[in-house]
Amino acid sequence: MSNLKRILLFSFLLSGFAALVYEVVWTQLLTLSFGASAYSFSLMLAAFFIGLGLGGYAAGKYIDGKKDAVKVFAYLEIGIGLSGLVILLFFDRVGTPLSVLYRISGSFYLFMASVFFLSFLLMLVPTTLMGATLPVVSRIYADKKDSVGRDIGSVYSFNTFGAIFGSFAAGFILIPAIGLARTTIIASAVNIFAAFIVFSFSKRDGSSRFYATFLAAVFMVLYMSSLTVQPIVTDVYRIARGAAEAQENSGDIRRVIIYYESNAYGTVAVTDKGSYRSLWINNKVDASTFPQDMSTQLLLGYLPMFANPEAKKVLNIGLGGGFTLGAIEAFTASDIDVIELNPLVVEATGKHFREFNGNALEDGRINLIIADARNYLLTSDEKYDVIISEPSNLWVPGESGLFTKEHYLIVREHLKENGVFSQWFPLYDFDESETKVFLKTIKEVFPQVTLWMSGSDGIVIASREPVALNYAYIIKMLNQSKSIKKNLNLMAAGRLGAVSYEYREILPENYLPDELAKTFALSDEDINVYSEKASFHTDDFPVLEFNAARNFLFFKNKSSSIESIAGYVNKNKASRGFSPPVLDEKYREGDWLYPELPGVKVNKGNWSIHEYASFGDNRSSFNITAKNLQSRDELRRMLLAQYPSSDIIEFKKNRHNAYMVRYRENQRIKAVIGWYCEFNGLSYLIDIDAYDESEIMRINNDVLCMHGGAGLPGHDGIIFPHSYTRFTS
Repeated sequence: MSNLKRILLFSFLLSGFAALVYEVVWTQLLTLSFGASAYSFSLMLAAFFIGLGLGGYAAGKYIDGKKDAVKVFAYLEIGIGLSGLVILLFFDRVGTPLSVLYRISGSFYLFMASVFFLSFLLMLVPTTLMGATLPVVSRIYADKKDSVGRDIGSVYSFNTFGAIFGSFAAGFILIPAIGLARTTIIASAVNIFAAFIVFSFSKRDGSSRFYATFLAAVFMVLYMSSLTVQPIVTDVYRIARGAAEAQENSGDIRRVIIYYESNAYGTVAVTDKGSYRSLWINNKVDASTFPQDMSTQLLLGYLPMFANPEAKKVLNIGLGGGFTLGAIEAFTASDIDVIELNPLVVEATGKHFREFNGNALEDGRINLIIADARNYLLTSDEKYDVIISEPSNLWVPGESGLFTKEHYLIVREHLKENGVFSQWFPLYDFDESETKVFLKTIKEVFPQVTLWMSGSDGIVIASREPVALNYAYIIKMLNQSKSIKKNLNLMAAGRLGAVSYEYREILPENYLPDELAKTFALSDEDINVYSEKASFHTDDFPVLEFNAARNFLFFKNKSSSIESIAGYVNKNKASRGFSPPVLDEKYREGDWLYPELPGVKVNKGNWSIHEYASFGDNRSSFNITAKNLQSRDELRRMLLAQYPSSDIIEFKKNRHNAYMVRYRENQRIKAVIGWYCEFNGLSYLIDIDAYDESEIMRINNDVLCMHGGAGLPGHDGIIFPHSYTRFTS
């Protein structure tokens, strides 16, 4: 028995190797279907180990009555190999039952029970057979009462050593080299080979039946190896995001895959759908050319770079599709470090997104670092003028650590004195209380924080000092960089409902700075008030990671943080006015109201706002409107057409040519003052209702045009209103 025992130990080592290869592969494949949250991951592991336990329990009761345990072990190994191959065909077919169970469950925890149930069913046969191998091998090997402990220890240790090597080989060698599907085929072949050598060496009866089974198994392995299996599915993402995103993100996805690879970090794919291209990481879209995504990806680069015009050294955490990197490269930074964890993302972006990101990876200023961002910062002494972070969603394992208080402390230490930190935040994944936790956490570390919004995406700008956007600098960069002008037009196109990625210049050049201004949401003071009673998101208590996983699937019963922020802004704008913070108080000319019009402000000391752009006191009132007119001549013609019997007075207002029409109505004096602003392509009209002539000039002096241009006294450090109401003529 000594030679047979050695063969048996070697076969059991191979069995342990294959088992852990399966576990690594199946976990990644199930993650593609069920999501990558900590909840899903733990349930999948639980299902795997329960299968092992059931197999061990059943075999333990059965094997003692069997004389030919070697043959049983050989057939178990073939069964594991075949079932491991067969279930590979079912990983991308769980969408239908998952969708049904999602609708039936109605709650997160019931749906997670469904995920466990489906995981258990998928892995039941192979894991049960795996669990059965230990008692069977122990029955063969531990044949002497006085050495049972030592024999069982030998059996278990060999199997464990095989499992250790299997997990290492799967993650670091096989999956990166040949992918998930072919790694499964290798594991199946190992099981079948283990069965062959132990049966052949034992010379048991029934060899013809066994060898026929063995040849059928070999044929199955060869057949499966000839297939192209690309297990990219979108079940949880599709179900959770609803019908609209289901149409965009699933459907014919298999027919538009132009890149698909896998490694130790998971799968990376690039797909085309119509005129849009998407980057998928572990079956989740992390970058795309959809207008809303492009707006966020570009804004994440532009806001901090416009806020720090002198930035020379920049760090970009997370490559994605390279769009943010391309935005950074339009500026005068001399050194740009890019940290990306997965080398396949670099490969996919370099091959398939270069035409969309301006060939960002070919810039000579780039220093590409393949590493975990947080670990890199912990071991680096570099300091940066700007750090931009665009991680994935918090419910993805490993991403939560880039949103904790401890991480922000590390980031702060790597910023220069006037450095700026920018980070993307998924507002759509959180309710009001959870958004407050995020804002409270980053505000605890950085003295100055502002929130900007691009659709349902949030972007925070954090620094030790207040941060300003300089209008004159933005105009300068628009004139110097065609890519900035094109990209800001693209952002505008996304918000105006354009459905094409084309760089159509739909807005005048000097109107584009308002595209940045109207994304402003909350000032530093607002964030202090808004998040005052919130707790923190920390390494030890990552509350947002687990809340995000629940919200991702069942957010419909919770209040949107986007609505909460909008409500806060609307509640407080009348009394305080909203504008992005300025770098220095010298840029403020007193206390002003900022109506929802780009480029206009009103003396707060003399007037109170009623709604939108309507102002008044107990004697006079006026409204401000804006029209999309192409020139001051067009404005003049419009006034002549509306007031044909009135004289039009021409004068200067903040160095703009202005026109005024006056007339009486009953005992009141009415007037209309209009001017065309070359800096944003809009015409402004002040519709005045006054009690005497002096009120007309008082109102005229109390409404200032902020787009006076560089060099105009008091207007060098221009500030913007927080939003823009779309007006049409």
